[in-house]
Amino acid sequence: MPDSSERFGSVDLAESLSCGVRLDGALRCFGPNAQGLDVSGVTDAVDVAVNAGHVYVRRRSGPGECFGLVHRSDGAGGSRGGGATAPVWASVHCAETRYDAIAATGETVCGLRSDGVVECADRARNRELSLIHISEPTRPL
Repeated sequence: MPDSSERFGSVDLAESLSCGVRLDGALRCFGPNAQGLDVSGVTDAVDVAVNAGHVYVRRRSGPGECFGLVHRSDGAGGSRGGGATAPVWASVHCAETRYDAIAATGETVCGLRSDGVVECADRARNRELSLIHISEPTRPL
């Protein structure tokens, strides 16, 4: 858990995993599912979106950075047999696009482009990218 001296500009959470962007741009993740998740190299974050198996970081410049739970094989049969091991956190492929906003839920992560197009990665359907076009801009309430 963060100590009381840390200040955050944005936070998001999912099952047993919370991540926050500190005011200095550093990313911090907490909770039982954060074990093994190394985000120490992220120093220019502006926003974060978290779901059950992904952390997507929107950065000050350039494309975002993604982390995901992946299954690794130890090649020796592992504890489950057949070389499978428990999932571990790793840096994973991320869209090359720079997004104006990000959101996540379930096993889906979405980014809003400046032209009003939303791009989503859906792990459950094993799709890298699907496009949803927003035809009418949303008006503030």
